[in-house]
Amino acid sequence: MIDELDKKILELLQENAKLSAREIARKLKDQEKGKSVSFSTVSRRIRAMEDNGIILGYTTMLDPSAFGFNYPICFFLETDPKIDVEIVADHLKKIDELIYIHQVAGDFQIAAMARCKSAEDAAELSKVISRIEGIQKLVSHSVLCTFKEGIKVNLKE
Repeated sequence: MIDELDKKILELLQENAKLSAREIARKLKDQEKGKSVSFSTVSRRIRAMEDNGIILGYTTMLDPSAFGFNYPICFFLETDPKIDVEIVADHLKKIDELIYIHQVAGDFQIAAMARCKSAEDAAELSKVISRIEGIQKLVSHSVLCTFKEGIKVNLKE
């Protein structure tokens, strides 16, 4: 279980995963108007959250458009009810262009998001996906504009 101090540590790490435990302790002291949190306390709590699977890892976020991936596309997939959706998802996970793969409720069983370099690349990716055993129908939607994209968890109540 995480408490308020853990949440504050996590909020700071979500803003900048490169912060050291010492820097986090300093920022917490500034936020709390002088109330001190030691480096060792922050370090111990981060390690505990890593060990308990609350912190899954650290990564560098890149701007896809800096590498020419300017064509985001959403795929909605209807799967064969005779084939376990997890088997289909295992095949999808092998496709590097797919950045999100979710099992969803509604008209489709899987929603996936990709970043491609062009409409032609997206069309080719659609063909690759539609050939996966267990996919009965594929509907795709081009993304016109992204207003918000990220992986932060809202820890504020």
